[in-house]
This record gives sequence, structure tokens and C-alpha cells, in this order.
Amino acid sequence: MSQCFIFITIELLGNTKLKANSKFLCQMCALTCLLLCLSMGTLLAFHLYHIAKNVTTVEFHIEEMKTDNPFKKSKIIDNFKELFGSDYI
Repeated sequence: MSQCFIFITIELLGNTKLKANSKFLCQMCALTCLLLCLSMGTLLAFHLYHIAKNVTTVEFHIEEMKTDNPFKKSKIIDNFKELFGSDYI
């Protein structure tokens, strides 16, 4: 990742001309960083959804659970407080 950051910084901020191989490598590093951010962002959003609904991953995937979650609080912030504690939120 540090090599990607160096190449992207050189291309964006530097006045130097990059060779074709370096430019291709920089573009691949930028694409890799973008895809990594998208995948990690999706994972973060999925986990925040689980926290907001107060369910585990197993409970999310069980087909038989057609009833409402008995542990769900009335407010979403209460679900976050239950997990992280009231001092942090």
C-alpha cells in the first residue's frame, strides 16, 4: 500500500514525467486502492446495518426467523449504545 501511495503522490503532486510502465503501475495501484476502499466500505456498511438492527450474521441468514427481533430497541441509537456502551455514543 505504501508503494501505491508513493506512486499516486508522484503522479498527482509531482511535476515529473512518468514513464509508460510507471504510469501503468500508478493506475493499477489507484485502481487497487479504489477497489479496496469500496469492498471495505461495503463491509463496514453491512456491519453497521447489523448493529442498527441488533442481529448477528447467523440470525440475518436464518430463513426460519420470520418474526420480529425481540432484542431490537425502539431507537437505532439504543442498539449502538447496547453494543458500544453509553459512554462512547
